Amino acid sequence: MEKTKAFLIFAFLSILLLSSFAGPAFAGAHDLVVIRPGGPTASDEAQGQVTSLIKQIARQAGWTAESATARYFNKEDEGVQYLSSNKPGFALITPGIYLKYRQKFGLTPINKIIMSNSATIRYHIVARKGTAKSLADLKGKILAGAHLAEPEYVQKVVLENALILGKDVTIKAVSGLSALRSLKSGEVFAVLLDDKELASLPSLPFANQFETIFSCRPITNTGIMLVGKNAGAADVEALARACRNFCASAEGKAVCDTFEINGFEPTTPDAYADLLARWGK
Repeated sequence: MEKTKAFLIFAFLSILLLSSFAGPAFAGAHDLVVIRPGGPTASDEAQGQVTSLIKQIARQAGWTAESATARYFNKEDEGVQYLSSNKPGFALITPGIYLKYRQKFGLTPINKIIMSNSATIRYHIVARKGTAKSLADLKGKILAGAHLAEPEYVQKVVLENALILGKDVTIKAVSGLSALRSLKSGEVFAVLLDDKELASLPSLPFANQFETIFSCRPITNTGIMLVGKNAGAADVEALARACRNFCASAEGKAVCDTFEINGFEPTTPDAYADLLARWGK
């Protein structure tokens, strides 16, 4: 009897030990990862915001709230590691992440984000007044901005290889506000801003010291992607349907206001032909 009891205890402990080495737990088909290199700090507040997003999508998709979770990363390597290890069904990513990893993870666009009532985005470079007239004037200087956390994307798609980052110009990946303060003090020569950052520039007391010297061609925005085959066709359709009028509901509008977006617009891979041409792969 004692031997039988001892064997059962040993077997139970063995199962516990083996389970601890069973590898990472996969995310579910309804789970979402948000990857935005150079974005806001991955704080509890940021995690809470992306969780609110997926919970509201789940509700409108007819999923149980418990079946959908979300993770947010503002560092490319951490976000990519999560995609590899946890295999979530969906990813909300930047155009740069889509271009760089679309083949590795089998990323399929489902929708694109609408911001300022537009499905396209543009980037701009500002400098102190009278110091530069074109991108050529940045050579040998320092360019700063949050979006420089994705240098390959900025060089190929935004600047269309007019400058070779790290060679023609030194880059500094810092938040937009920090970069603008450095521009004011003369620590950097120019700053890269997106549409939203440029629109908020007049609110700064020293904004009249700057001028825009470059604006890129419009870029089709990305949104939520299917990751490989981690979610089935029914779940993809449910998510697409839930996002179509997402910002129209009271609950969805609150989430949209937090993210400062107007909504999601259905899309297909064909919408990114120009983006892929600029990327060159």
